[in-house]
Amino acid sequence: IEKLSGELKEKDLVIQNLNAKINGMINKFSSEYRALKMQLDQESAKLQQQEQIVELLTLEKNDSIYDLEQKNASLSDENSNLNFRFTEMDSQIRSLTKENEKLVELNKQLNQKSKFESDKFNELSQRLE
Repeated sequence: IEKLSGELKEKDLVIQNLNAKINGMINKFSSEYRALKMQLDQESAKLQQQEQIVELLTLEKNDSIYDLEQKNASLSDENSNLNFRFTEMDSQIRSLTKENEKLVELNKQLNQKSKFESDKFNELSQRLE
């Protein structure tokens, strides 16, 4: 019983460490996600500004339209890349969240088993006394 109890405590510590690592990764990905989201919003605002500038300059200067369209395309490509990265990060966060939920459930089960073994041990100890 002591050996099993020790093994359960070791497994519980391993799970707690894994949970801490996963939570750290989730926090890291969440921070990166927020940074990417903010960058995406900024790039979207830039893209909208560029589109408005293109419209105004078309009326004023036909010769500068080509350069602005190139900038607009570049921002659009960058926006697409950010959207792709955003989707990847979101997928990773969801995956880690599911994994963390599984580990939390496993931890609950191990805690229940540990309590059960501890209760059995205490009962046997009382009987021996």
